[in-house]
Amino acid sequence: MKRYFECGNVQIDNRKENAFKYNVTKLDDIINKIILHFDKYPLLTSKNLDYLDFRKVAFMMKDGLHLNEKGMIEILAIKDSMNSKRSFEER
Repeated sequence: MKRYFECGNVQIDNRKENAFKYNVTKLDDIINKIILHFDKYPLLTSKNLDYLDFRKVAFMMKDGLHLNEKGMIEILAIKDSMNSKRSFEER
């Protein structure tokens, strides 16, 4: 993945045996490489809902909304509704 996207880092996942994590932390890489890819090749599972939330937060951060309290509260609310915290109906 690191070679494909030409960004990020691969680390050993200490929580699982023989597992690795791929991390991208540069917002520019997230928006111009990762999001660009998943916009072109969307996920076909309920994970797409999490991706859309992730995408929304990335663009909020690009606009600097994470730098004020109102924006940060909205970002945290989005985070708190992602993954296993989604209702069954949303999935």
